[in-house]
Amino acid sequence: MAVSDKDPPGNIRAVPLETSGPPDTLGGGSGGRWTDDMTQRLSRMEGALDGLKHNQTITFAAVALVSAIVIGVSSYSLIKIGTLEARVAELPGRISAELRDINSTLSQAITASKQTPPQVIVIPQSAIVPTPAPRVP
Repeated sequence: MAVSDKDPPGNIRAVPLETSGPPDTLGGGSGGRWTDDMTQRLSRMEGALDGLKHNQTITFAAVALVSAIVIGVSSYSLIKIGTLEARVAELPGRISAELRDINSTLSQAITASKQTPPQVIVIPQSAIVPTPAPRVP
């Protein structure tokens, strides 16, 4: 099998099998260049796999952090919505009580305005003579 010049470097077809020795299957002898090339490729694959495992760990940590933030914000929002629901539920009662108070105040004001005003008698200041306090010996 001839090596093509168009093959990218690192391609498995770039290794001419005619010049390399047979794979080391029985434990004796050397695999030559073919075994060395496979060992290099295997070590690169293991390194890439370790990198993927590291990236996967980082990705899972980021997803867990984002999930925790989303859960925290949503639970906070639900608590706030619950308190707002309680306020909205008591609002009609408060409004009706306020309206009753305004109604009674207005009715008292209307009733008071229709009554005749009380008669005011003005006594002049000079008519009042102060009496001295008795002295005790």
